[in-house]
Amino acid sequence: MIKTTKLPLWLLFLSSLLLASISSTLGYGLIKVNSKSDLEECFNQCKQQYGDDPQSFKQLACQEVCVLQELGKQEGERRGSGQGGVSGREGRDTESPAARGEFEQCQQRCHQQEHDQKQCQQRCEQHRRQREGEEEGRGRGSDTRGDQQCRRQCEQREGTAQERQLCKRMCRHQYEKESGQEGNDVDPRKRYEQCRQRCQRRAQDPQQQQQCESHCRKQLQEDQGQQTGEEQSWDESNMEDLQEKFRKYQRKCQKHKQGQSQSQKEQMKERDCMQKCQQKYREKQQGQKGRDRVQNPESHSQEDNPYYFPAQESESWFRTQEGHLRVTERFTDKSELLRGIDDYRFAILVARPNTFVIPHHCDAESILAVVRGKGTISLVRQNKRESYNIENGDVIRVPAGTTVYLINQQNNEDLEIAKLLQSVNNPGEFKVPRDQLENIFGKETRGMRQGQRQAIAIKASQEQLRALSKHVSSTKQITDRDSNGPIKLPSQKPLYSNDFGKLFETNPEEYKQLKDMDVLVDLVEINQGAIMVSHHNSRATIVSLVLEGSGQYEMACPHLSSQEEGEQMEDSHHISSGNRFQKVSANLSPGDVFVVPAGHPISIVASQNQNLRMLGFGINGLNNQRNFLAGKESMMNQVEREAKEVAFNVEGEDMEQIFNKQKLSYFVPQQQSQQQGQRGRDQPLSSILDFADFL
Repeated sequence: MIKTTKLPLWLLFLSSLLLASISSTLGYGLIKVNSKSDLEECFNQCKQQYGDDPQSFKQLACQEVCVLQELGKQEGERRGSGQGGVSGREGRDTESPAARGEFEQCQQRCHQQEHDQKQCQQRCEQHRRQREGEEEGRGRGSDTRGDQQCRRQCEQREGTAQERQLCKRMCRHQYEKESGQEGNDVDPRKRYEQCRQRCQRRAQDPQQQQQCESHCRKQLQEDQGQQTGEEQSWDESNMEDLQEKFRKYQRKCQKHKQGQSQSQKEQMKERDCMQKCQQKYREKQQGQKGRDRVQNPESHSQEDNPYYFPAQESESWFRTQEGHLRVTERFTDKSELLRGIDDYRFAILVARPNTFVIPHHCDAESILAVVRGKGTISLVRQNKRESYNIENGDVIRVPAGTTVYLINQQNNEDLEIAKLLQSVNNPGEFKVPRDQLENIFGKETRGMRQGQRQAIAIKASQEQLRALSKHVSSTKQITDRDSNGPIKLPSQKPLYSNDFGKLFETNPEEYKQLKDMDVLVDLVEINQGAIMVSHHNSRATIVSLVLEGSGQYEMACPHLSSQEEGEQMEDSHHISSGNRFQKVSANLSPGDVFVVPAGHPISIVASQNQNLRMLGFGINGLNNQRNFLAGKESMMNQVEREAKEVAFNVEGEDMEQIFNKQKLSYFVPQQQSQQQGQRGRDQPLSSILDFADFL
């Protein structure tokens, strides 16, 4: 008998918030906990297993699993009641009247025979089993299609990658429950073989067998990924996902307090729990970082890089087949080192061919840059409408509150637009009012069922698209730099250019619409195997998007070094790299975003087999200067010979010889860089960190 205890009010409240959050994310609507006794019993089991401390992290994680189990059970009950209380498995185990009638008729014929009755009955039984297999196979095919449809809906849902994965796992759980596989705790490879064998037995034709086996392979991949994730989820050194969830719940609790009073004691309990959870997370995270620095004290791994935002971690808003809005994580949620740009967000709008991006506005100033395709943009204010044709490389500003709509009239190419947004209300937050969509198009817009998230783009006929593109303000390049029309970035003369790369830039000094937001926009093209040499920006913090190709960047950061030294001193485990800078790096691929703060030296390398193209938004771009640390035009040429000799501990003649042998500026081939590295292997000039430390 399990001893029950009364649960703290704050814990039940937090659990209900968790349940509401997850159920809302999965799109099933708010599901109330009808069976509180079951939840309390599960919580008490967590208490017995992980101790009496209600702030134990493992106990809190166990209680989260309790809530997820309760959610799954109630969703199963909801679906079961909708099917008259008969699950898919029970329906298939009940023999159909037609099959039963055939079997009885076969048995009667056998009794009427004078000879071979036993063999006749065996043939009847064999035919009966074959008929059952066919019916079960048809039922399983239906289940498989339902499972696949459920997973596709998960992919279209708003939220983080972890939440979409959780949604898929819920689909899998329901599928196993309906197909009678629930509770089969077996090795993923063995489960895969069993699945393939079922496909071979039940498939009616080769195509159906191929589809079934493809489904088995997807399940194997998810099983293996889920197994790894579950092994890590109970390890206190891997608490990032749960920590992020608790931060979200804490914000929800603060909002909830406005409408529901709590005693001071309950508030203190809630706050203490959150603080202890966060403290444990920081301790484990710092311990892991300390171990990493012992192995490589000068660099940060790609996973620890606070300035790097991989494409797969961005969130999709309003995703449908016609298009979506992909938003990068808020900068300060990634790292407090980015609080200087906390007012800004970065997003990418994608509109499929022959689509109309419906009228919308948001409470943020924005700069738009077309990174793929062609289209038409319309900007509507109270007494004015402006429409422009836009194409790859165009830049245009959209003031806050301006109603915007776009069309993509192309038949076979997406229209893709990168956006830098600056909120005019809450820092780092911008809203695209969803009630606008309902008011204009109703709750059930074309191609969407009620309950799905609203679309931001819809299909339109060629006649409609042509009519919308008629009233264009101008189709020529904007020559008036006070104009509100699109700026043709690639049509301008490159700011830096040679055989190994180019950099185009439009800045606030030249264009009024950029001056209002104090933002510059640049386009960097690095040829395959080439390097954009070490440089830093005097004022601008650059938010860069990788458009094409692949490569790598290295950046020197003074803040990581000082921040970590402070953390290490607090823990009495001081580790010094002997350098005021830390090196951060990341591999780059299309869709990745990375931030280069002002004053941070950076070098970028294109891969050996692909050119690398990047678009950058420079926040605080007015009067910005790029200071190159290497190359023929290096600012080091302005430094006295004696100063370089003392700083780098190299003889003056050797120092001058090294700098004088640099024949190219801005972009250089990787081979030349490697040769210079060979000549200076035993000298500090071979490292970006030593350039940075000197400065």
